[in-house]
Amino acid sequence: MNIAFWNVQRLGKATSDAAKAVVANAIDDFFDNRDVSVVVLCEVSSDTTVSADSAKEYKISKIHAATRRGRRKASAQLGYTVISRGDTGFEPRAYEVPAYKDVFGFDPWKKGGGSFSKNSKRKVLEFASLCDDTDVYFYHANASDLSKHLVPWVAEAIRLRTEKHNYPFLLIGDLNCEPTELEVSLKSYEAPNYKKTGWAGKFKVTYGGKTHNAHHGCLKTLDYVIGKANEAVTVSTIDTRDFGNLEDHPDHLPIIVSI
Repeated sequence: MNIAFWNVQRLGKATSDAAKAVVANAIDDFFDNRDVSVVVLCEVSSDTTVSADSAKEYKISKIHAATRRGRRKASAQLGYTVISRGDTGFEPRAYEVPAYKDVFGFDPWKKGGGSFSKNSKRKVLEFASLCDDTDVYFYHANASDLSKHLVPWVAEAIRLRTEKHNYPFLLIGDLNCEPTELEVSLKSYEAPNYKKTGWAGKFKVTYGGKTHNAHHGCLKTLDYVIGKANEAVTVSTIDTRDFGNLEDHPDHLPIIVSI
């Protein structure tokens, strides 16, 4: 099974028609030429419709956006969209990540408390048993150093959850930190006080190349996959910059995950 994931840089009603066409043309390519079953987009700002050069239209429905409350009002954050060709039989839902202490057994060393929703700007999207009993999750992490704190939190929560049933899992997303940075962060969980966790033998990080910034030569790998150790998965970065003018292209390249 092939799954496409793409940060589409605040795609919504205010996006230009030319930029929408880039996204739609790429989705056409995913379905027609790359045997993709499901496309998951993140950084969706509002509902809209995108039209490809083929005249196909894709409805962009913003789902599972977190709501953050400021002093005066609540504001909706960026959400996800799921597009499939045909019925996959699965409905995406938000996964409520447990409190830090429930995952690791003690309070976090980071400021801000142990509630995931108070630390993360985005929710985690879940497809239960999407492919061959593999639980597939998607996450758009905060664009800050906090990502190296949040992503291991999500990964370990999912590992503990799926371990109960011995299910394999994949966490796909714009994780907003380089794989090497994440591995250093995950290895720090080998410390004796992290009784339930540890890097060795539990996680596998898979990536397919640089994904950001598409406008300036792609110097960083921010979009990739964390899975259970020994999970059979490949990741390919797809260069979609020829589907329109470069200035209309999102700042990330998409990835295709093959399970």
